[in-house]
Amino acid sequence: MRLLPLVLAACSPVLVPAEARINPTNPFSALVTGTWDRDLEVWVEAEDGATPPVEARAGEEAEVLVLGLREGRTHALEVVATDGDRTWSQPVEVHTEPLPED
Repeated sequence: MRLLPLVLAACSPVLVPAEARINPTNPFSALVTGTWDRDLEVWVEAEDGATPPVEARAGEEAEVLVLGLREGRTHALEVVATDGDRTWSQPVEVHTEPLPED
């Protein structure tokens, strides 16, 4: 019986899977959102680096702004969360539109 709490404690903290969408006010940035069941630091890793960490509060949606996306491609992003002892990650993708032709 003692193993059950240990197994549950090791599970991923994500309540609602993180998702990424293009920022409606800047087509070269994305908003990554997620909700977790505990207080965490969350950041997003992209091909050109990582965002600063954001404090995510238990049960509240947290949003991370990812800047510097390039046009006309699918960007593989990694949402990373830590509680200080353990770290979890989840891949998400977002697609930017190509630049308009002249």
